[in-house]
Amino acid sequence: MARAGGKVILLGEHAVVHGVQAVAAGLDRGARARARPARTSSIQVGELHATADDGSELGRALAALTTALSLPPLAVQVELELPPGCGLGASAAIGVAVARAALDAVDTAPAAAGVEPRQRTERVLGAAMAWERVFHGNPSGI
Repeated sequence: MARAGGKVILLGEHAVVHGVQAVAAGLDRGARARARPARTSSIQVGELHATADDGSELGRALAALTTALSLPPLAVQVELELPPGCGLGASAAIGVAVARAALDAVDTAPAAAGVEPRQRTERVLGAAMAWERVFHGNPSGI
């Protein structure tokens, strides 16, 4: 199971997407994800279910993430610990948790708990940004 925390932007919430600095804090709550190899890429987040080729935002985000990581099809299940759509970084937390779970699913030596090598971190962040661009166009990157 892979995990990622949410965030709260205390100052500069709308300006940060234009390159202005912001003050933010991480949250303990976020998202947890599991991934396993599958015939077709799919994702379930609570009651929502999508496939990478169904045209939905969730499906397009999954396709963007797996493409960014150059991964084969995966079935992903996500547990969200934050309310979505209220500025606490739920979508980014899902993107990071899914990227980590996806890499764990195909890596024969997944990252040790709490330890992520720099190269893997860069891959996770790149995949999460591809995920976030589907939902937000120009995400803050926080």
